[in-house]
Amino acid sequence: MSSRQTINKQNRLTLGVYCSGMPSSAAIVKDGRIIGAVQEERLTREYRARTYPHNAMQYCLGEVGAQIEDLDAIAIGWNPGLNVSERCKGGFSERPPTPMSWLFSIPNQVLPQYAKGNSLETRQSFVMDTGKTIDFHYVYHYLAHAANAYYMSSFQDCAVFCADAYGEIESTVWLTVEGGEFKVLKSKQFPQSIGAFYSAITEFLGFTPYKDEWKMMGLSAYGNGSKYKKQIESLIYPLADGSFELDLNYFNFYNFDTKGFVSKKLEEKLGPPMTTGEPIGSRHADIAAATQTVLEEVLLHCLRSFHKAYPTDFLCLSGGVFMNSLFNGKVSKETPYKSIYISHSPDDSGTSIGAALYSQLSGTTLAADAQTTGNPYLGPSWSNEEIKSKLNGYRITYTTVDPVTTGARLLADDKIIGWFQGRLEFGQRALGNRSILANPARADMKDRINSAVKFREEFRPFAPSVLAKETGRYFEWNNEVCPFMERVLPVRPEMMDAIPAVTHEDGTGRVQMVDSDWNPEYHNLIEAFAEITGIHVVLNTSFNLNGEPIVCSPEDAIKTFYNSGIDALIIDNCLVEK
Repeated sequence: MSSRQTINKQNRLTLGVYCSGMPSSAAIVKDGRIIGAVQEERLTREYRARTYPHNAMQYCLGEVGAQIEDLDAIAIGWNPGLNVSERCKGGFSERPPTPMSWLFSIPNQVLPQYAKGNSLETRQSFVMDTGKTIDFHYVYHYLAHAANAYYMSSFQDCAVFCADAYGEIESTVWLTVEGGEFKVLKSKQFPQSIGAFYSAITEFLGFTPYKDEWKMMGLSAYGNGSKYKKQIESLIYPLADGSFELDLNYFNFYNFDTKGFVSKKLEEKLGPPMTTGEPIGSRHADIAAATQTVLEEVLLHCLRSFHKAYPTDFLCLSGGVFMNSLFNGKVSKETPYKSIYISHSPDDSGTSIGAALYSQLSGTTLAADAQTTGNPYLGPSWSNEEIKSKLNGYRITYTTVDPVTTGARLLADDKIIGWFQGRLEFGQRALGNRSILANPARADMKDRINSAVKFREEFRPFAPSVLAKETGRYFEWNNEVCPFMERVLPVRPEMMDAIPAVTHEDGTGRVQMVDSDWNPEYHNLIEAFAEITGIHVVLNTSFNLNGEPIVCSPEDAIKTFYNSGIDALIIDNCLVEK
């Protein structure tokens, strides 16, 4: 097991919580299986909410018919004990502002005198007057990231590479898992952070850091990366030890008390920063393209060096950096790894799942059939009776239909449909249960949805959902399974004209492979659409308006439908049309 964390494996009902960033989330794990998980934003309708996930916790408890007192443990994807042992700030703890502050004030004063390195395990137990003990397990952030990927993969022994903006101390961690034992090989400390580097340039381009990185990724397809490549390369560069180094003269993201992620010095290399709302031009695109190229080169350097140090065919990637699907699609081609796994939630929200899994399963050797499922459909659902009651309550006219055949016909007729079925998916991407769908063969469909439905920038692409068995027909593909839109793949040249609405400017698509095991309804819809059109792909984008969370409830779906240019809503087996 990692030297950073050792947790009792006797706990069988564990609530995972992520509450140190955005979007906050909760997950419930019973006997090593994920029963439910949801981000708080989906329930409160506050986009990218970082508020404590009380609502998400209540949903998770409801999924197992439990109360707080029924839990064996609460696992948090952040270990504050690491900060206590390394960065004691007496001024913040000598006179605790609240009675509860004694819980960190006293350790903050005492532990630095005893701590040797970073081997601290953080655990709290509260014995209530009822005799019930409530245990809190604080899991090292990057172990929570690693567990989120490893336990949902089918791998036994593998390499794990985690990278995001920052954790308790580090920003990038190289790990291995052998015989169920997690081992940290090396790490890179914040502010040396490739995730924060990418976010800083996101802000420089006039977007919002830690929120709009995928805008820069999408915009990069329109730029000429060579124009600014040398300038960007001087900001971050590979090292001989297989890691990287940032020139911190150009950044300010590590000063949390100061506004802005970049220093004035960056203007000497890239010119003045763009402002929010400024029209997107070629300079934006060129800097975005150069940044994306350099990000990929640095990450590939890290992974190739990792493979030399620890040769294996199997690699898990986790952390917010690996929301960069454009890079993810290149890993299997550009590195020696033969099988790469990225979960449906590599960002911080997935650490609620990872922390709960780690607290139960670390140190155990699992057979392949005992691995927990990677199924992303973990959120709330509504019965047909409940949905019809909502529609009747709003006096909305609807017809009862077969959603598959009706949906396929509407898509073939070039209608934009809101598709609401089953359990809400967990993660940042809609995967066919809370989706807006359209015909990918219409060349104007991308502009139509961006302008009339999503109300967002015209350069942003939409994803293709393809029948798994037909993936090789449409995309240049090496047989890697990619069910979560986690990788961008090249569209075959002969198929670009067949699916122009999901072919990005650079000839790629962010692919979701759909099979009948996890989502038979969505699979059958695409199959029925193919029977009409001969195309085994549909355009899929998240069921939300710009700046809003993905819809969760029937009320959310109805509101979004009537506030946008969506033509029809299929909610369970009910069809609502305008």
